[in-house]
Amino acid sequence: MDCAIPDTLYLKANGVFPCHDDAGEGIALGLLEDGFSLRSLLDGPGYAHVRSALRSGCAPWPGVCDRCGFFRPQLPYRTRPAYRLTTFQVEPTLLCTLACPSCSRPEQIRTRPGPRSLTLDRFEQLLTTAVAEEIAIDWIEYCGQGEPLAHRDFHRFVAAGRRIMPRMRQRLITNGNYTYGTVMHDQHLDEIIISCDGATAETYPIYRKNGNFARVQAFIADAARAAPRPCVIWKYILFDFNDSAPELQRAQQIAMDLGVDALQFVITHSEGRSERYTHRNLEQLLELTPFATVNTTPVLQRVSTAPLEARGLRRRAPFARLLRTTAGIVKRRLPGPLQQRVRALKPRPRAELHLDETRVIDASAIHVRGWAHDGREPFERLTLTWNGRDVGSAVLGIPRPDVRRAFPRLRSERVGFAATCRLRETLAAAFVLELRVRSRGSTRNEVFTVQVTRAEPEHRPSEAGATSE
Repeated sequence: MDCAIPDTLYLKANGVFPCHDDAGEGIALGLLEDGFSLRSLLDGPGYAHVRSALRSGCAPWPGVCDRCGFFRPQLPYRTRPAYRLTTFQVEPTLLCTLACPSCSRPEQIRTRPGPRSLTLDRFEQLLTTAVAEEIAIDWIEYCGQGEPLAHRDFHRFVAAGRRIMPRMRQRLITNGNYTYGTVMHDQHLDEIIISCDGATAETYPIYRKNGNFARVQAFIADAARAAPRPCVIWKYILFDFNDSAPELQRAQQIAMDLGVDALQFVITHSEGRSERYTHRNLEQLLELTPFATVNTTPVLQRVSTAPLEARGLRRRAPFARLLRTTAGIVKRRLPGPLQQRVRALKPRPRAELHLDETRVIDASAIHVRGWAHDGREPFERLTLTWNGRDVGSAVLGIPRPDVRRAFPRLRSERVGFAATCRLRETLAAAFVLELRVRSRGSTRNEVFTVQVTRAEPEHRPSEAGATSE
């Protein structure tokens, strides 16, 4: 069995290192204090017990691990590189202005010992120690039982991370009830996840009590326009009051208009949860809102990681080579009018299609996301074909400024797409999916063939602790 804790670290605002941010939060593995050694923590009795138990096929903390969203009892233990953390989660403060019904913060304020906010000095101490002890950290994630942006020095935390560990990427999980420029100053993040559970000013504050919908939407818009631009994810927990088709489709349209990178719907077990959409019918949710993603496990992997190639492009290649090899001869021997006509026969810009994500929704439905263009413009239509028949159409026009930066000749950044389709038959372990695209004003389809293979599903409970909301 396996768990996320062997290569992750969680620091509470009071300086305690718990066994991650879920059921094991009450189990302390260490304390940030004077003379602290990060290597001693990772080699210490707490982490050593976790590794030993998992290798032996036992739960490190019986009765606790079974309730934890980070526990993977069905997966074999995976050996990690020594002294490398994939994620370092930091809770800057326990303070928050909202009063969400399922939040454990009020109880923690009443019972948790020690300070409620982490000092900048303590934070810098830990990062400096990591550098001195040669411990790599891939991501730092600002998240906990409080609101990170409620810490008055939050932007200084970000600056310290950039200064001390410049290769480390930084992620913020926030409720977004702040003015972006005021809290960030001139600092930037690599990824921002904003929790906004509703698409109208009426439904949003039902769960996010004391929250302001307009302020959150302005925060999302400013984050999407920031430079350097972070990856912006809108997280939307599904409740019985915000799961109607019109509201979900409104959220999808707002997300696309604001330029967010992903709209993520979250299935919850909290009181008032959506009964319309559960883990049993996620394909219906994604058919309604193809731009969105859900908290499902990716179980499909593309065989080739190279950019996908269209069969139609290969048919043009010989002609392109002919023009290149005969250009000099044409220039010397043809009359002037014919030279002009031949020069006009230049190969069209190369079309491109790439899949960023392929997910199984149930035994016979898949969800794909990616980007595609004809070399200059987004495609006008994209259809998914399987076993010779059309099984779905994609939502087009999703902003992808990263793609436009990579292809300077593009006239628009709206080259992203997303689609969900039912195949009506159980998916085989490996199969071929065709994506047929058509440019504006053209009657000819380009065909991109994608070979995918099913990966072993990762065990993942539907809700990973209070802070996932």
